[in-house]
Amino acid sequence: HCNVPGGSDRTFASELYRKFSAPRRGSNFKNLQPQQEKHARFNATNTQQAQQKFTVVHYAGPVEYSIAGFVEKNKDELPKGASDLLLSSLSPLVQTLARNITSAKAKAPTASSKK
Repeated sequence: HCNVPGGSDRTFASELYRKFSAPRRGSNFKNLQPQQEKHARFNATNTQQAQQKFTVVHYAGPVEYSIAGFVEKNKDELPKGASDLLLSSLSPLVQTLARNITSAKAKAPTASSKK
């Protein structure tokens, strides 16, 4: 969701809860798809979901994460200097890849452009 155009904290949270949370009471377990099964190290109580939070159980113990700003903070963007270096490559393949990366980056909405 970090590099998906239009990806937001809310859609990221929904996807996490859908994929990794335990099924709610009263759900029809026969219709669960494999990706909807609970992950042993993921937990999100109803209270946490209402606050857009989740817990991951690490080797040292449980750590609670807040989804607020998660997508924006975790965008992996190529620094401008690296883009320029790739664009100046003698390899046509590397130049093409660099153009694709820079044009996709220019088209992707940022948090500041959504306000």
